[in-house]
Amino acid sequence: MRKRQLSMFATMIIVLVSVAGCINGTEEPDPAGTEDMVLNIGTTNAITSENVFSDYYLNIFYRVCALTLTTMDEDGSIVGLAASHWDVSEDLSTWKFYVNDGYTWSDGTPLDMECVAYSFEWAAENGTTWLANVLDEMTYDESENSITFNMNTSYARFDLEMAAFPIYPKHVLETIEDIDTYTNTGTNIGFGPFYISSIDLTSGTIVFEPNEYWGSAPNIDSFEIHIYENIDTLSLALEKGDIDVYYNYASSYPYANIAALEDTGDFEFLAWDNIGLTFMGLNLNSSPLDDLEFRTAISYALNYEEMVALDALGYGSVPQAGFISPAMEYYKDTYQLTYDPDEAASILDAAGYELQEDGYRTTPEGEEIELRIVTRSDYQRLAEFVKEYCEDVGIKVSVEIVDKTTWIAMKDGYDYDMTITRSTPWGMLMHANWGSGYFDSRRSGAGVLHILDDEEYLALCDNILATTDAALLRSYAYELQDYFASELPSIPFYWNTVVIPYAKGWTGWMPNPLYGIFNVATLTSLERV
Repeated sequence: MRKRQLSMFATMIIVLVSVAGCINGTEEPDPAGTEDMVLNIGTTNAITSENVFSDYYLNIFYRVCALTLTTMDEDGSIVGLAASHWDVSEDLSTWKFYVNDGYTWSDGTPLDMECVAYSFEWAAENGTTWLANVLDEMTYDESENSITFNMNTSYARFDLEMAAFPIYPKHVLETIEDIDTYTNTGTNIGFGPFYISSIDLTSGTIVFEPNEYWGSAPNIDSFEIHIYENIDTLSLALEKGDIDVYYNYASSYPYANIAALEDTGDFEFLAWDNIGLTFMGLNLNSSPLDDLEFRTAISYALNYEEMVALDALGYGSVPQAGFISPAMEYYKDTYQLTYDPDEAASILDAAGYELQEDGYRTTPEGEEIELRIVTRSDYQRLAEFVKEYCEDVGIKVSVEIVDKTTWIAMKDGYDYDMTITRSTPWGMLMHANWGSGYFDSRRSGAGVLHILDDEEYLALCDNILATTDAALLRSYAYELQDYFASELPSIPFYWNTVVIPYAKGWTGWMPNPLYGIFNVATLTSLERV
């Protein structure tokens, strides 16, 4: 099996908390073994449609049913999932994946290579523009269970990209007239170890059951995802024993709620350094943010230590300007971001942004400045911090809180000056790695800012995509971090730790950098002891 290390995924730390009484306040499993072993997962990931193909979070959950060709293991290496192995041409433009034999959809339909190819054709035709742009031809061979992708450019990281493309059932997709309005509250088949047996958004429950055609039955009899409107009700459900584990895609359990779980004595915790981060994106198409001196001044205006203390509650550290966290492969020390409002004011004064009698600055041309922070409610507190920090140095700021759909539309239309958002582990690794996909103007996606069309930056991304040489990749990674540090298209707020609580008595956790605990390896290994 071809295996390639992508990130320095930090060593898992299992924090043991002393046990008092029964497991999570619930009865011990029936010693006779008659009690079903059901894992209950609590999340606040909002699912708005019973459409496994288009709803963002439901689609992520569906990926233990409709598998991807590749995935990541615990240490961040790309390994086969639906594919056993793969070959790549010397120029990195042709990729051939060999799919494991014997997969069967949970409705009894065998998975064939025509289905696999159809799924990628469907993806390219339904919004995955980068795939449509780089793919010249796709062929498959039923006799050897293989699918070949011929690209019009070198694409060294195509094996990673395949970790985000579920293989969907052709015989289902072909029956759907309008994918945008499609819903299915009942059985959503899978060829992986599970399928979805029901989706009830009224009660906020999604039930997964084992696929009888999967080669080796999971230890658990089933698992359920329970959707909560807010973290307070989810935390209470954890403490009461209604759910066994917390999961939000690419997110830590809220730090403010950890102590209450520790006090119960009923939980253990997984913890690891996050390769994603919370950051502020700057619209380089908007004046005065197109001025590097102005961006640099803002970087000095932000109080990083206060944000670590008040937002990360100490589960983090002050970042460097290179955007990439130390948890990633080829991390480079650029320079520490520093809170220095006097330096910020000095830079603004020298650049001609004069302070007026009302306490706010104007542009060198004498125009009033009022920056708009457009963000989602998740980041409202940080937005208020940034507003305060900027106004302390004379930059007037307004905050606009919008829902996710509106944010995506405004972000894609460059209808903002600054936005506060986060990067996911997948986002940090996609495209040319090291967060590059968030800023490349040629890349699209719900969280992508695509604000950099600078030829130097685009060439650097292309260079990374054209090589697998470790020495060259290290050099390019350093160049990319130097670029982020010198040009400041975005400003990270802090590096942080991911903390996941789970009820004592569950073993077999195998979290990976992409999907944390929600992955095939964990869900087929888990058992209650």
